Amino acid sequence: MCKTFIYGFTLFVLASATTSNSSENVEVRLLDNQNAPLVATLDMTKADERIKQFVSDAIETKMKNIEKTIKSKKFVSDALKVIMTEQEMNLRSQIANFERNLTDQLTNYIDNKVNKTEEEKGNQNIHTMTKQVNYELRVDISDFDGNKAYARYVTFSVGDESTNYRLTVGGCSGNAGDSMIYHNGQAFTTKDRDNDPWTSSTYNNNCGIYSQGAWWYKSCASSNLNGLYLEGGKINVKGMFWNGWMGSSYSMKSSTMMIRRL
Repeated sequence: MCKTFIYGFTLFVLASATTSNSSENVEVRLLDNQNAPLVATLDMTKADERIKQFVSDAIETKMKNIEKTIKSKKFVSDALKVIMTEQEMNLRSQIANFERNLTDQLTNYIDNKVNKTEEEKGNQNIHTMTKQVNYELRVDISDFDGNKAYARYVTFSVGDESTNYRLTVGGCSGNAGDSMIYHNGQAFTTKDRDNDPWTSSTYNNNCGIYSQGAWWYKSCASSNLNGLYLEGGKINVKGMFWNGWMGSSYSMKSSTMMIRRL
């Protein structure tokens, strides 16, 4: 639309210039400061060239303004990309902090639960205590499509620090499959405390390092609910998976472990 306007304006000016050139001199009526009529004679021999130059300058100015507008839009687009990149980095940092806090909270919960059990049982043998004090475990998990599944265990207990928080689990029911029985009898492993039987020189024989989590690893895991939070489908064994439901190649959106004393 802008180009059409400029083109039409150019034709109008050029047509006017052609008409003006029919006479070299043009009389222009003016008024002086006393409102007395005056007559001025203008030389129009070079009016055509001046008008062409005027039109050319006008077009050049308009094009420069358009170029400035395009550059301004490009600057805004680049600024938005920078902001989006910063927001993505902040989100990744928040997720990493959430994972660390979750691992610490689970470890503290186990410590507190074991200490409370020891106080209740007094000086009883640790193995007898483990058999007599039992809990029910329910695991709720969901995927990125909104589907949910659960697993319920009627036998669940964790030893104290002297057993490296050894797991006792059994009696599974539910629709998520049994992904805990593989870990039955295993001690709790973290990245800085290797209590699993797995051997690998690449990962210092530590499933916690390999799986990027903390769990009752064996060689290494059939479930890994303290693994990394990853988008669904983007997974290796380092994600938050439950092999009995979606397999070890899918990272869950969420998981919840609920424990109550029987």
